[in-house]
Amino acid sequence: MKKVSLILSVFLLVAISIFGQDNSAAKQTESKYGKDSVQCMRNLSLYHEYVKQKSYAEALPGWRKVFVNCPRATKNIYIDGAKIYRYLIKQEKDDTIKKKLVDTLMMIYDQRIKYFAQEGSNLARKAVDLYIYDHSRYAEAYDLAVKSHKILQDKTPAAAMLILFQTSFRKFRKKEEDKEQLVNDFSEASAVLDKQYNTQQDPKKKDRIKKYQTILEDLFAKSGAADCETLVGIYSPKFDANKENVVFLKQVLKILDKIGCTESDLFAQAAEALYKQEPSADAAYGLAKVFLKKQEYSKAVEYYKEAINHTDSATDVKAGYYFELATVLGGKLGQNEAARSYAYKALAIRPNWGDPYLLIGNLYAGSSKSCGEDEFHQKAVFWAAVDKFIKAKTVDPSCSEKANKFISKYSQYFPDKENAFFNNVKEGESFSIGCWINETTKARFTH
Repeated sequence: MKKVSLILSVFLLVAISIFGQDNSAAKQTESKYGKDSVQCMRNLSLYHEYVKQKSYAEALPGWRKVFVNCPRATKNIYIDGAKIYRYLIKQEKDDTIKKKLVDTLMMIYDQRIKYFAQEGSNLARKAVDLYIYDHSRYAEAYDLAVKSHKILQDKTPAAAMLILFQTSFRKFRKKEEDKEQLVNDFSEASAVLDKQYNTQQDPKKKDRIKKYQTILEDLFAKSGAADCETLVGIYSPKFDANKENVVFLKQVLKILDKIGCTESDLFAQAAEALYKQEPSADAAYGLAKVFLKKQEYSKAVEYYKEAINHTDSATDVKAGYYFELATVLGGKLGQNEAARSYAYKALAIRPNWGDPYLLIGNLYAGSSKSCGEDEFHQKAVFWAAVDKFIKAKTVDPSCSEKANKFISKYSQYFPDKENAFFNNVKEGESFSIGCWINETTKARFTH
């Protein structure tokens, strides 16, 4: 009976609220605490205590009286009302009743906008709650999120931008919108989240935005709209008109890179145009990827260095630039010593990253023929190489499988005991590797 009474009071709230909210002059001139200000203040105090204790069902009767009789008293009425109704929605098992509760929650936001404005932020809250509590109303949630974004622009809450794309994704899957709209929505949502991530100082909020970015990009990648032909077809006609539009160019580069369309002419054009407008790390990195695909490795190195120079802080992004530069220098240009230097720069930022050690180990192994005056000294180079593979899996267990393969592959090339005897080298003793490697290792032999 208690639950039935509660539900009836919920539905009565809607009826009373609609009946009681008129726009007459008399209504607008009365005190914000209503006709009976003493009773309003009493109900405010009583119900709010229940809310603070998270006793939401007990808070409902007093809250309802305040909502109906003195709706302009305080914004807390609507903040608390949303908490109460989210609780009721989560507790309700009957789908029909749950939908009615969601309707009431939406009406709470409408009345909050009516009396306390802040339309953009409240539409964002409304969009998020509507989609969370009733997925079937995704189209309405999409419209709310779009409207909020039009008002707030880059200040649209991150959660609302995620909802905007999630609902757009649903519309696309149900053939209610075309590829271009989905791509545009991804571009808008991605741009807002990127800007908020870059400017956010609170670590917890930054982590949450990063999580939203990952969800956004994963959904887009799975959408079926994310193919090179479609993206190039959508963005190419817009390029000439936007080649000085930094936001547009960044989004084109990000999307094309995410889908693997870096070999397209559009990617090259956008990267070069962005670098002219804003010689930033993103632009330089985009150009490095362009020239890497074109096998113009010296040019790629030039822009990797530009990307590094434009990245001030020691972040994982900068470490990634260092590592990729090391890979190109060592793997494509044969500049092993410079490659090692940049690999260590990456490790200075990310000391627990195994891949740079794997790279150095392979650079050593690849130098065995050129580092040593005889077969014994050439094979001794593999000791230094294996040291790096061991170090890689020690600091970064996630690369153990790759490291073990390299250890197994190169250990078989160690000098044998007979060769070591003639060179007066004993197992386990220190041994200096010369050449550009210039490291001390320990002697180990094949048996």
